[in-house]
Amino acid sequence: MSSSAMNNLYGVWAALLSDVWAVELTHILHYNGSAWSSMNSTITDSTLNGVWGSSASDVFAVGNSGTVLRYNGSAWSLMASALPKIWMMSGALPAADVFATGESGTILHYNGSAWSPMASGTTNELYGVWGSSGSDVFAVGQTGEHYPAL
Repeated sequence: MSSSAMNNLYGVWAALLSDVWAVELTHILHYNGSAWSSMNSTITDSTLNGVWGSSASDVFAVGNSGTVLRYNGSAWSLMASALPKIWMMSGALPAADVFATGESGTILHYNGSAWSPMASGTTNELYGVWGSSGSDVFAVGQTGEHYPAL
């Protein structure tokens, strides 16, 4: 897949310069240092909005209809979620503190085994999230929030 064939990239994350992940509509793209390839997921037909990982063998992709996908180094699987659109995710290493943001002030926390909603104190859209640790996380969008003071 050439870079000219890619349109509407919504998120990107890299483990290394030779291990880059991106999401485009319903496609998951992987760059191996010399070429992009499509890991077109048949698991979901939802638009994917963000991608993040803790390593090359632990990557998450999120999107519309609360879609959360996880890659274990060899295959993608669907994680249970009945939440609204998810825009972006980030976390602290290892993947025991992963955060995702979305519609209506949605903030989700993954503790290494399960996702749970967090109170954000807003009903505004939250488009991005970043954290230096599980207890120092910022969510932004139509407002800005800081965890643990959410």
